[in-house]
Amino acid sequence: MLYQPLKFLLPLLLLVSPLGWSIQSDRQQPATIEADRVEFDDQQKLSVYKGNVIFIQGSTKINAEEMTLYNKNGQLDRLRIEGKPAKFSQLDDNGNPVDANSALMHYHTDSGLLKLRGNAQLTRPGESIQSEQIDYNSKDKTVLANSDNKKGQKNRRVKIILLPNKSNTPSTP
Repeated sequence: MLYQPLKFLLPLLLLVSPLGWSIQSDRQQPATIEADRVEFDDQQKLSVYKGNVIFIQGSTKINAEEMTLYNKNGQLDRLRIEGKPAKFSQLDDNGNPVDANSALMHYHTDSGLLKLRGNAQLTRPGESIQSEQIDYNSKDKTVLANSDNKKGQKNRRVKIILLPNKSNTPSTP
């Protein structure tokens, strides 16, 4: 019989890459999680990693101060990632980098929805989006950015930077 925390952790370590836009080979790679401290709660079906958290699976890399994995029916259900900022990077199916950072991230595995909250930034090929809130649906490839302006606050707007296509930029001799 497995030690109780390992019994709970094993299905999580065999999970597919946490974010659905990853390259297919990431899903077959082993997942490694490092942290200063880890807590397992079998009753709540969660594990909490604290202090300099590093998650790596194939091209997927997450750096955070705290990461909580929620399990449902023996499968990873969602992740909660916190940092100053929390950072995420991964290659998409075309080998292009996708980078995100924010104070708080929520990812729901069933819907493919990544929620970035607090000084959020999402960078994909050709664009970088900055806002207080960004929702990225990896299944239908949609992005919703919201400034979340509160009454009396100004200049908190969504900012999109269109990046030049590298193939169109002149090369220097």
